[in-house]
Amino acid sequence: MADSNLRYLIDSYLDWSRSEGIPIVDAFAVDLTTVETAPWPRLGDGVRAAFVHLKGRGDFVGIQVIDLPPGARTAPLRHLYDEVFYVLSGHGSATIDVGTGDIGGGKSASFEWGQRSLFSPPLNQRFQLFNGSGQEPARLVSFNNFPFLMNLFRNERFLFGNAFRFPDRIGPEKHYSGDGEFLALKPGKHMWETNFVPDLATFELPEWDARGAGSRNIKIILADSCMHAHTSEMPVGTYKKAHRHGPGAHVLALTGSGYTLLWNEGDTEYERHEWKH
Repeated sequence: MADSNLRYLIDSYLDWSRSEGIPIVDAFAVDLTTVETAPWPRLGDGVRAAFVHLKGRGDFVGIQVIDLPPGARTAPLRHLYDEVFYVLSGHGSATIDVGTGDIGGGKSASFEWGQRSLFSPPLNQRFQLFNGSGQEPARLVSFNNFPFLMNLFRNERFLFGNAFRFPDRIGPEKHYSGDGEFLALKPGKHMWETNFVPDLATFELPEWDARGAGSRNIKIILADSCMHAHTSEMPVGTYKKAHRHGPGAHVLALTGSGYTLLWNEGDTEYERHEWKH
């Protein structure tokens, strides 16, 4: 006789995200500027958010869209998963505990972010986000490996209430001012190591002609985390050569307009997705 209480194919992250009571968007391509959000008490008074689950993401990377109303701030946050923030609109600041003492004490680093800023708090360091405008809202996007860790440990308290520190992840002070280290390897592999990029759209990129004439690219290592990123640039009227990879890559359009063509092996037609910032 079948056991009616038997559970299988459990996804602890999906169960958790449904229990948080904020919108969940499930699609292949999403305009993040139009995603509807709802109050999320976990992030603080008045802060709104939504989850975005892109098809093809696998079970490693998740997206949170976060709205800070005018003059709002998040609660002090910390968690045992890596997180990369990209600013869609608005401006504000971040304060991060970078002291080597117990969490909540010691030295802090602060920087101001604006549209197209990219930054990452070091793993499990306490941080707080502030909207710097009294009139305009700010919208940020968090890319994180929370889905993987929730499915691995299946314990919310362990991930949000763990006091273990990783001082080797904090990095030098200049990484919080928009500076960093350029690690020269070869075209397509060059890296920039930092915690904060003030404006990703104006960041100078090395050439990578093998990906297409005039193509540019750099890998960005943020807070020594496993949430690696890279940014690419294509000249007017050109394209990036077709390629494929495993699940988990999330693509943002920073500037310009264009489209992506997608297909599986053996398909006779392409799937087209228009994009913009």
